[in-house]
Amino acid sequence: MVFKGMKRLNRIQSIVFETAYNTNENLLICAPTGAGKTNIAMLTILHEIRQHLQPGGVIRKDQFK
Repeated sequence: MVFKGMKRLNRIQSIVFETAYNTNENLLICAPTGAGKTNIAMLTILHEIRQHLQPGGVIRKDQFK
């Protein structure tokens, strides 16, 4: 739902996807306006939420900020 309508990630998003979506590594993204930094941030947010899901898709909101 976050990326509804998008068929693929752009180049910078594709390069950092593995780190942003599947690890807890720190990232520093420096790119021009319109390069897709907000979507990279959304990938990291989705990663954090996925770490706190109970069976059935319930988010354990009390376990993270």
